[in-house]
Amino acid sequence: MSLPELPRLDASQFRWHPAPGSSRTLQRLANGTEAWVGIKDENAKGQYDTYLNTSLRVQESGALSLSTLRDALVLALVQVRFAHPDIACGAVWGQDASPSKPHLQYTPPESTEAALAWARSRVAITAGDYDGLQLQLDLSRQRRSRAPRSAPSFSITLLSNESDRERRLLAGAKVDMLIRFNHIFWDAMSSRDFTGQILRCAAKHLQKNAAQTLPSLEWGTEIARLATPLLDACAVDVDTLGADFEAARGEFVDALLRSGASWGLPVTNSTGDARSEWFTFSKEQTKKMIQAVKTRLGQQYTISHLGHAAMVLALLQSNPLGSSAPPGTALITPLPVNGRRFLKREHQEHRFGSCQAGAVVEFKDLASWAPATDHPGSVQEALGKLSRHVKDSYDYWLRNQFQLPLGISKDNFLSAFLSSSPMPFTGSSIPIFVTDGLVDNYVPGHVATPDGEQLLDVESCVFGVDTYMSDILIRMESWKGATVLSVCYNDGCLQAETAREFLGRVAQFMLAFIQEEHP
Repeated sequence: MSLPELPRLDASQFRWHPAPGSSRTLQRLANGTEAWVGIKDENAKGQYDTYLNTSLRVQESGALSLSTLRDALVLALVQVRFAHPDIACGAVWGQDASPSKPHLQYTPPESTEAALAWARSRVAITAGDYDGLQLQLDLSRQRRSRAPRSAPSFSITLLSNESDRERRLLAGAKVDMLIRFNHIFWDAMSSRDFTGQILRCAAKHLQKNAAQTLPSLEWGTEIARLATPLLDACAVDVDTLGADFEAARGEFVDALLRSGASWGLPVTNSTGDARSEWFTFSKEQTKKMIQAVKTRLGQQYTISHLGHAAMVLALLQSNPLGSSAPPGTALITPLPVNGRRFLKREHQEHRFGSCQAGAVVEFKDLASWAPATDHPGSVQEALGKLSRHVKDSYDYWLRNQFQLPLGISKDNFLSAFLSSSPMPFTGSSIPIFVTDGLVDNYVPGHVATPDGEQLLDVESCVFGVDTYMSDILIRMESWKGATVLSVCYNDGCLQAETAREFLGRVAQFMLAFIQEEHP
């Protein structure tokens, strides 16, 4: 099979410019992650669309209703759009030489009333005796039953068991805010940042006697705040990239291609529901694991290194390397990494959209990484060895100041490759480990008005990814001091029981690191 040539990085190809046939619309060609998650047919199915379910608990009886909460969110959306117009972008296909690659477009609203109409179309209210995660599953099933069509940038649904949207909610009432995202326009970090911003902004409109109006907004001027295209926002000048960049990119793409022969979990070739499972450690367990990592491995190590190590042992336990496995069988995992650290400083904060670099963690001769025995000390030794290798691998890639341009170039290659030659089914899927860090950095734990009135307690903020392929994604995040693991998968490829069992094994291996030895 012939492979597409690695595209040359040319920042001018991806800048904002007038869209054909419209004097009001600007557009730019999808770049990096946008390109490969924006492959037309797959995006229309909802492949890699993401969601964030935020559970809110009302703190004071009579403070708000579902209707007043929606109205406040509508006003917040307009203000956030004026500050970050990228949230209202759309995607069109058919202008590029590759018909599968989209352009991102932005059109300013003609007035504040038009902006309000847009915001109202983004927020719905649903009544039901179930939670936002069940609603997400139901909406995904409904989407699969219809003709494929790409989703808008985002949609918000407020879910409560209160059927009267005008009735004042009692203290203790729960409202789930489910936000569904099209991955073309968002990544895990920007979606959480967005969620935090709209909650904080909405709180200002929920203050007693607050004016339910917007300040004067001069629409059309916000286009100056469209996010600077990634290659122009990079801290390095992409025009100066030379042989070291070419060598590193070649090494990364080689690992990406070799990962097709990597050891993984057995999967079947059918399509079911996009599913996610979660495992939440207690705050005390989280604290002990972090302390153990720092004490035994060093202050520069994190619980994420331990989590990745535990995933490797969970894989070896779930799918042992038998006699049929070729000698030296490896586990090769190309991984997404938050790329904002590689941007110029002025572009790092509140960078919406997708901004993903990458790293590769390769475990050569996978069998050699297994614990010598089932004894706790032997398991802990193996976890420590694996954690050190994980950190060394990340350090190897992330030391490169050009790692974001490298990731963008790799993703453009991946987009071209997958558009022309969809990945063949191999019967095996590599579990991919992704760490999302502290959700608290983006989403407030409590929603209060500017004068200090406590409106809502944010009980949880759960992220998931939809896949209709054989992907198996293990994600780690922290919320209010507790570490949360999740597995995203498709139950037509991997049975739910198997997914839960695998996630449980990852968790148990992490806990094994703090298990005390007994004589």
